[in-house]
Amino acid sequence: MGRGETSTVEDRRPDTINVPITIGWTQTIEIKDQMDEVLPAEDFLSLLSKETTGKIVAELEKSYSDIRKCDYPILPQFLAIVYMKLKKIKYLSSLLRELKAKNGELAEKLGFKKENGTVEIPSYKNFWTFLKVRVGEGRLDALSVIAIAELDKKLRLRGIEFGKKTAHDGYVIRAHDKGAVYNGHYETTMYKGEVGFDIDLMVPFYGCATTGTDYDGSYVVPFVERLDAVKKDGRTMWLDGHYASIENFAILNHTHKVRTIMNIPKDQMVISEEGSLENIERWYQSLHEKADFVAGATLDYKLTFLMRYGRIGEVGYYYRNQYVQEYIDNQAAYEKEYHRRSAEESGNNVMKNGLVDTENASYGTGLVNRNLHVKWCILAMQIVALIRAQNGRTRGLTSVENIAC
Repeated sequence: MGRGETSTVEDRRPDTINVPITIGWTQTIEIKDQMDEVLPAEDFLSLLSKETTGKIVAELEKSYSDIRKCDYPILPQFLAIVYMKLKKIKYLSSLLRELKAKNGELAEKLGFKKENGTVEIPSYKNFWTFLKVRVGEGRLDALSVIAIAELDKKLRLRGIEFGKKTAHDGYVIRAHDKGAVYNGHYETTMYKGEVGFDIDLMVPFYGCATTGTDYDGSYVVPFVERLDAVKKDGRTMWLDGHYASIENFAILNHTHKVRTIMNIPKDQMVISEEGSLENIERWYQSLHEKADFVAGATLDYKLTFLMRYGRIGEVGYYYRNQYVQEYIDNQAAYEKEYHRRSAEESGNNVMKNGLVDTENASYGTGLVNRNLHVKWCILAMQIVALIRAQNGRTRGLTSVENIAC
């Protein structure tokens, strides 16, 4: 199992099964599970369920104005790019060499058709168009939603909810191309990767690349919006001090109902009058002429109302006050809970040194290409996790174990 990967449910797969062969007699037969074997990446990808591949193809078909004019089947092209990310292949030319080797053996395994003894493999231009034009940022995000929704569905059958405990963080993508900038904190020229992880399962739920000096705090809200598609209640998210803005306290806690365990700066560990119940009530009453003002409204409605009319600061301070009070009441307990955020560091290592390589295997330079590469890597990790879940696994979902990459 990879670092940080835990589960509340054990995998339960018998090694043997007793089969009756006659009255009073049974024979013990050993069960062979493909997930226990070391599989080449292409064989592993072939285990993806038909239900999921059907949804993937349906989404990818939206990239074509007329699907009848598609020269090559869509699914094999998609699987070839996922294979490329898992194998950490940087260039399309290298991928094509592997696909063509041994009379197209790899291409055939990925699903490309064999006609007259020869496997029909897309040209470089065709693959480039698929990778750079047809499957853009929006399409990758939509495919990611499909993957985590399917993953959540499978895990729920085993008593596990995806996205219940998450962390979000930025990490360094060292680079020296024209779009990279120098970051004084990290003392390197870089882009920044932004990624959110389920820290129990070590599965990313969303990610992107941004410029090397971008403010981290602006990325967490869109990430949680993506997670809303799967998990909408009972969530906790761990965040470092870069995300501890008043706006994030308001939006994450109130709009998205996420408990946010943040590293609040020491000089801000004070109860603010702006977030007091008295101040909330004062501002609410000051807007009594609004058409949607409700006398005797609940606190939840009042907070929603204030946010609607631009008083996001008061709402943010209201929620931050609650965490500050927790810290004041029991500093040790709060800090112990916050330190669970360190699991995100394991997630960042998986992104850079584990199943994929978001730093060194990007096909193309500049922010647009870096961003697409990060999103393809995240989708590849989600596909691996989904295959394992569909085959009865609940742990080590994104580890390199049993995949010959």
